[in-house]
Amino acid sequence: MKCDETRRTGILGPRLDIGSSSTRSALFDEKARMIAGSDARREYAVQYSADGAAELSPLELRQAARTCLRQPCARIVCRAFPKSLLPDRWLSVLA
Repeated sequence: MKCDETRRTGILGPRLDIGSSSTRSALFDEKARMIAGSDARREYAVQYSADGAAELSPLELRQAARTCLRQPCARIVCRAFPKSLLPDRWLSVLA
């Protein structure tokens, strides 16, 4: 399935929000409505340096993003579509 064929499924794909205290993701339909049960959230702690600067671990951010992208795809997309029909870009997220 190519990117233009993804539109026919009604799912636009995962959207990711990386914030200062958590990472969130969800799947949305073609009318920008969140698909029920497709949301994921992973919280993390902010570390403060001696001078008071807030710091986030890049490794923790990467893991949070991976987790949040995989959860909705695994729950919704893989249940609805065989892997053979998923676009390559989604398969790389699910791997």
